[in-house]
Amino acid sequence: MKTALQTGAGKGTAFILLSVLLLMIARPQLALAHASLVQARPAPGAVVATAPTQIELWFNELLEDGFNSVMVISATEVNLPPGAQHNFARGTPMLVPGDNTHLRIAVAPLPQGIYAVEWRVLSRDGHSAPGQFNFRVIDGRKLSS
Repeated sequence: MKTALQTGAGKGTAFILLSVLLLMIARPQLALAHASLVQARPAPGAVVATAPTQIELWFNELLEDGFNSVMVISATEVNLPPGAQHNFARGTPMLVPGDNTHLRIAVAPLPQGIYAVEWRVLSRDGHSAPGQFNFRVIDGRKLSS
């Protein structure tokens, strides 16, 4: 009596399993995908003359609404415990209607300084992913001189 593998019925399944295993080894980020930032406004590292009134973040994966957090803090407070940091973000980050990769949150008035935008998002596949970038607000008069 021949087994399924010997008759060829199992060869296709074995090939598919081997292919998936090789992909996971060669490209582990595909197997362990997390939402990654693809665009932001203001952009990471930006120097802006006018303080933003909102922060916008775009990700490479669909996000779950209601499970995301965004903080905007002075870069000088990044290493302080969370309760000691002043969060300039206002309200709850919301997904933009019709685009579940686009997250938006209002921001209180920002004086001149360097700010860190820190987030944690939950993608639809159930993975939670954190991230952070800085931007700088300067006096607009200094840009034109």
